Amino acid sequence: MGIWLLWDSFMVDMKIVGSHHQYIHTRIRLKLFYTFVYGSPNISSMDELWEEMIQLSTDRNDPWLAIGDFNVYPHPHEKSEGGPVNVYHAGFDDDKV
Repeated sequence: MGIWLLWDSFMVDMKIVGSHHQYIHTRIRLKLFYTFVYGSPNISSMDELWEEMIQLSTDRNDPWLAIGDFNVYPHPHEKSEGGPVNVYHAGFDDDKV
């Protein structure tokens, strides 16, 4: 499992400022942070991801966009295949992220 992020350095001024096996945290054009996420479907890894995301959210004053697959579902009926449902994670409910 892993996450790849590819870009054309002639078109986008991007710097990777941090990474983890579940996300890549970047700064684009020096004033906006982007975090590209592929969240593990493993519950204990999800908790680790949310702890990391909370830390990232407290370390900055510039705008921040976190986008990707967090592998959580607001409601069980939104999942149709695979293993058990990882229901809505508490990280989406609080104002920490």
